[in-house]
Amino acid sequence: MIFTKFKKLVKIHAWDLTAFTDWTEINKSLKEEMSIPCFTGYIIYKDKHQTIITSDYDIDKDGSITVGNRTIIPTKVIKKIEVLYDGTK
Repeated sequence: MIFTKFKKLVKIHAWDLTAFTDWTEINKSLKEEMSIPCFTGYIIYKDKHQTIITSDYDIDKDGSITVGNRTIIPTKVIKKIEVLYDGTK
């Protein structure tokens, strides 16, 4: 679904891989965890495979929309979506 009205600013928490290049005891490595970074922006597209957000957009006089600073997140790794600002209310 493509979103063309940017009314909700969201923060997305998503599981991400964590990599280490050092040597460590096996028991210590079993206690390490994945990172959960946060991404902030407006959802411009979402389906079961991917969620695309943008932090910047511009609506031209002719109604066309340009976006910048886009992030594509696999939808299956999204842990939580928080609405930071809801312009629909």
